[in-house]
Amino acid sequence: MSNPRNTTHDWQRLLGKAGDLQPLSRHLLRVRFGGGRAHRLRVTDAGDHWLLTGVILKNTRMMPVETPFRDHPALAAAQRNRRLILCGISVDDSGCLTGSCRVPKAGLCVSEFQLYVRHLAAECDRLEHLFTGEDRE
Repeated sequence: MSNPRNTTHDWQRLLGKAGDLQPLSRHLLRVRFGGGRAHRLRVTDAGDHWLLTGVILKNTRMMPVETPFRDHPALAAAQRNRRLILCGISVDDSGCLTGSCRVPKAGLCVSEFQLYVRHLAAECDRLEHLFTGEDRE
């Protein structure tokens, strides 16, 4: 286990030297994909685990009219969750659609942390593109 004073930044150490993973601040990182797309994730120290969160849509009411599940974003999240293993999708009371996952710290290695980060960022980016056709990060 690491020194408690350094736990806030331990997640940055877990990024290793991966060129596609870039720390932006104490709590944010960017994952870059091929084709110029990227997605930002928030990293929160939750004691025995890291909570990774990515915004898919800040306001689901702003989705284009032709978007699947536009009137029922919670249904879209529930349907997507059936296919996901490492992360989940949810809609909060303000209509923000997010993806998140909990990464246990016990025994965590660089490659496992990076797997969670890349998987969550890819799912969030995929849904963002599906719902908006854009790369808003």
